[in-house]
Amino acid sequence: MENPAAFRARFRARPLHVLDIGMECANVGTSIMAQSLERSVALTHDAHDAHAFGASPAGIAPPADRSWRVTRAARRQPASEVPWITGIRLFPGGEGYLINISTVGCLVGSETRLVPGTEVVIRFAGSMLAQPLKAAVVRCEVASIDPSGTVSYRSGIAFARTVDLAPPEAAQESSASTSSRVEQAAVVEPRAAESQQWEALCRAAEARCRELAERYAAERTEWEDTLRGAEERLGRLATEQAEERAALERVLREAQVEHERWMEQHATDEAHWEQARRAADNRQQALVEERLASEADWQGKLQDVEVRYESLLEQARAAHAALVDQLRDSQQRLEAALEQHGIERAEWERSLQKAESEHHRLRDEHLAERATWGDARRKAEALHDQRVREHLTERTERERALQEAEARHEAAAAEARAECQRLREALDDSRSRYRDLHSRLASVLQDAGLAAEG
Repeated sequence: MENPAAFRARFRARPLHVLDIGMECANVGTSIMAQSLERSVALTHDAHDAHAFGASPAGIAPPADRSWRVTRAARRQPASEVPWITGIRLFPGGEGYLINISTVGCLVGSETRLVPGTEVVIRFAGSMLAQPLKAAVVRCEVASIDPSGTVSYRSGIAFARTVDLAPPEAAQESSASTSSRVEQAAVVEPRAAESQQWEALCRAAEARCRELAERYAAERTEWEDTLRGAEERLGRLATEQAEERAALERVLREAQVEHERWMEQHATDEAHWEQARRAADNRQQALVEERLASEADWQGKLQDVEVRYESLLEQARAAHAALVDQLRDSQQRLEAALEQHGIERAEWERSLQKAESEHHRLRDEHLAERATWGDARRKAEALHDQRVREHLTERTERERALQEAEARHEAAAAEARAECQRLREALDDSRSRYRDLHSRLASVLQDAGLAAEG
């Protein structure tokens, strides 16, 4: 039996020709779109240079290198704060939905796994960012798996340039100031046919990529289902094999113990049988000697027995004749008793039929009464359950009232303790004032006594 880990490794090492073709087609579509964007940017640069409008904006030209950097300093806005973005399409990657976005990147959810480090082209559906935007995948993780087995992914994407997330009204105001530059860029119209050709090639590559991605997703789902089924079967078989092996080992140990016990018992029995055989041989020898000695006695006794047999034979013949007569009389009485038994049996059968009919009638009445008692019992049980619920409700209310009373009692006790503390403090204050007054009075009386003496 193959190990589940080895089977999993062999399954993951299989040739995924559909995935390779899809990724190659996606790379071709990406390169086509990138070349188209570079051509459009180059045409725009030429037009701007020709009309002396300066260099192209820094946000339009592609970066000089392919090293994408993601910064987390930009503020992330959830999809609810940018309602003018209604959808996202990735090349490659297909359709997706926006989770949050900033000026330097976005978090996108989709059913397609994007490989980190892959360059993609993003198209935003809605009233802003109508032009494709180059970006790169920086991370991808599994978001959820539904009961049907469909896997949803969440991918972090970094833009090649910063984007303006202002609403469409602000974009229209800013576009008014740049309308003169757009008019001057009309010199690129003779090359629009080439740009449309690149767009058509891009759409064909996108359709091919989507078709291959769907085929790969179906094949991957089938292989994953097969792998899960095989792993479950291998797990069950391994468990069953372990259980059977443990059972066989337990049976083998029991058999070994039983075999050893049987061998010990067999050795003991062999010793007993050998001793018994020797005793039997000795006993047989003694019996042979006794038989030879007793044969002579039996010969004399046999002659006496023959004489007695003749006399007993005559007596037996006479007794046989008497028994034959008694047998005839008994046979006649038996036939009469059989006739009487037949009559009584017929009467008993009729009585038995009546008793069976009466039994069936009583059983039907008992079943009817049992059904009636069952209904009454169910009603009584329902009434009992209702009373139990009412009792539990009343008990809950009583416990709640008791808790409230205990809470009020605790509050009153706390207030009483606070009042006692306040009275105790007032009493201590009164005692201190009384001692002060007493000392003052004593001093006054003492001064008065001294004055009287003077």
